[in-house]
Amino acid sequence: EQRVPEPEESDPDDLVDTTPQTPDVTDDETDSEPEVTCSVAGTTDDEEYGEVEEVEEPLPGIPADLQPPPTAGVPVTQSASHQPPQPLRKSDPNFVKRRKRKVKSLDTCLDPTNYTPTPDPEAKDAVRIHGVLQKKVIRKLKPSTPEIRITFSNVEGSASGRHAAHDIVENRPGVTFQHRLKKLHLECFGIFFTLDMVGQLTKNTNERITETMKSLSPEVLGSSKYPHVSVTDVTEMMAFLGLVYLRGLKQQSMVDLDHVYAPLYGIGAFTATMSRNRYTWILRHLCFEGAEKRKNRPTRWKNDRYAAIRVFFDNCQDNFAEAMIPEPYLTIDETQYPMKHNVAFRMYNKSKPNRYGMLFKALNAVEYPYVYQSHAYCCAPESTPTKHYVKGTKDIVLHLVDQVRQNGKEYSMKGCNITMDRLYTSVDLAKELLKRDITMAGTWQNNRIGFPAVLKAPTKEQETFSSGLWYQKDDDDTEMPAAKRNQLTLCHYVVKNKASTRKIVVVMSTTKIIKGVTQDDGKFKPALFKFYDYNKGGTDIFDQRVDKYTTKAMSKKWPHVTFYYLLDCIRVNSQTVHSLNNSKNVRKVESYGWGIALVEALIRPSVAIRPTKGLTASVKSKCYELTGEQRFRGEEPEGTNGQVLKPKTDTAGYCRTCLKSIYGENFTQKRRKLGKIKSCCQKCGMHQCLTHLVAKCADCR
Repeated sequence: EQRVPEPEESDPDDLVDTTPQTPDVTDDETDSEPEVTCSVAGTTDDEEYGEVEEVEEPLPGIPADLQPPPTAGVPVTQSASHQPPQPLRKSDPNFVKRRKRKVKSLDTCLDPTNYTPTPDPEAKDAVRIHGVLQKKVIRKLKPSTPEIRITFSNVEGSASGRHAAHDIVENRPGVTFQHRLKKLHLECFGIFFTLDMVGQLTKNTNERITETMKSLSPEVLGSSKYPHVSVTDVTEMMAFLGLVYLRGLKQQSMVDLDHVYAPLYGIGAFTATMSRNRYTWILRHLCFEGAEKRKNRPTRWKNDRYAAIRVFFDNCQDNFAEAMIPEPYLTIDETQYPMKHNVAFRMYNKSKPNRYGMLFKALNAVEYPYVYQSHAYCCAPESTPTKHYVKGTKDIVLHLVDQVRQNGKEYSMKGCNITMDRLYTSVDLAKELLKRDITMAGTWQNNRIGFPAVLKAPTKEQETFSSGLWYQKDDDDTEMPAAKRNQLTLCHYVVKNKASTRKIVVVMSTTKIIKGVTQDDGKFKPALFKFYDYNKGGTDIFDQRVDKYTTKAMSKKWPHVTFYYLLDCIRVNSQTVHSLNNSKNVRKVESYGWGIALVEALIRPSVAIRPTKGLTASVKSKCYELTGEQRFRGEEPEGTNGQVLKPKTDTAGYCRTCLKSIYGENFTQKRRKLGKIKSCCQKCGMHQCLTHLVAKCADCR
């Protein structure tokens, strides 16, 4: 038996854990094929392959003083394959040090020291490229159109190194002044779903309920078998919203209500708040506009296909923009909310998790999940469109920005940066945002107007992961102020796609950029691309929180789908505002726990005033657990001095005192001779016969 020599002593800091190394064997030794074993340094054969005693773990849930005494350990044989790995020196070629990337967040992305600087070429090596904004058109009868080009150069020229005036943020971002002191869940919810909105929703729903009740017979309206057939109020409507949220938090939105209201495995808060028929009754008559507007809906629908919920939708958007001061870094992207209704504005996208859905263009924050404004795609109307119909990606972005600026009132968006994808990026949009003192950054598609032909495909001299910067020159746009001209910057980057073919990706920006590439990822990615990567996911972060506990339920009405989308947005925005007002990390606050606290605040007032007539004992116990009201445990007659008394029962039973007196031999025969009674003690609830029952009036009690 041959053994491997023990390793020399070394510094523990110079060692890392790895797999054991097999010893080298010469040709002479392989002929004899000896049996080779490995031994850990500092141990003997008995210690390495001997018997090892098991260590008993304490029993969970039992205090230490009540744990059973330890028993003798059971010998267990430990094989060589279970030995800890041998330490390995850093000088060994198999040792690989794990690198920590410097650029791993938005803050580190904006630090110039985390990049390798890439200086601009000298003036003698300057190269200019051109893109055509408007082609030359020669006409015979009408005046000809000249060619308009945009020029870029790889030399920046005389750069001051300071940020321009339009690239400096004026206002401090965060919650607006009038909402900073609201630190309760229900208060933050009321910022976006105000009491006026709840009252208007209740009024419109009651009008529709009244119309339905007029068509019912008097037998149904006057019968006690149908207690759910009645109008609602604001308190009950708030409780209804809480149940909608609770159904999403329990991920039961797509489950039938029979399972939600099941007595054994259902959600107890539903039965404690309202009956199943009452919940369905309110949901069926939920309406977002008055009776007069509903009569004129066919006419208004020709001008606005979102007329059924337009007023409610606009009120929510105004509250979104008014509650928060815009962050310095924003993003625009689309959200496809699941929907399969047969309407003209249903969208199909096979790359989305929900292929069919309702499309929303949203302006979101980057640092935390918050939506400032969203625009619903509602298809072109049949007749003259209203102001709500916006055509074209450029106009949609400007519409979202103008809505935030208008509803924000004294808080402007000066200095904010908006990141967008190739669907929105264009030269015209960049200039329009500059006029509003807003910068942008986004990938530029190579078939857009003004894209330089040189950057459409890489040349043989351009290596993979190579990049370059291009600065706008000779901008003669008279509509732009002189200080805002020549602000476009392009950055190209050569990459490989899935087919292992090379292509060029171009990012356009109007903000001051960092001239450098990454140091530690081996891809030499430009700083502008890292800036785009960390800013583009703002909408995705918001969508993740929406999809996790969505309120989207099965419905035959498309306005209900929009209502569920707005409820999800209100929940996420309320959680963000609540976390900021309470100085908590927005991304680390648990959505489920926060949502349960909001649900409890919404449904508790309605449960506290719910009549006990007709409720079963199990429902009363659930109501008591929610509210703590003593009336759900038993009736309290006048003059009881606050003492809680058990309700009288109609079930028969044996007298408790008589049963105690006959305990012993022949107990069964003696109990048969006792008769069952219905009288019981209102303090303990046990049955008592008239012989052992003492009657007292209210004054003596």
